[in-house]
Amino acid sequence: EIVGLVETSKFDVARVRCDDLHDKTVAVLNRWTAKLDVPSRDNCLRAQSLLESVRGNLSRHSRLNAPISPKQILKLTEACIKVRTIFVEEHATAMRRSEEELHG
Repeated sequence: EIVGLVETSKFDVARVRCDDLHDKTVAVLNRWTAKLDVPSRDNCLRAQSLLESVRGNLSRHSRLNAPISPKQILKLTEACIKVRTIFVEEHATAMRRSEEELHG
């Protein structure tokens, strides 16, 4: 969703969604760090870092009321796609683990 918002220049809404996703990522890390394996924990930390970067850039744009260049939009979009990829991979990993626990 954030990718689409950035691509359509809905930066304020993208920032709000980014804030929400960042907060949820932090909550997962705080609650489940001990249960996450190292690659999953590292992925979540990377997603958190990317979201902080996107959030910071969007906040700066909003605060300064300055246009975002096409190059900046591309970088924001790429960061959002990386976050989406991380969450898709982690969701698949969690589903696989759940299946393994259920079926031994």
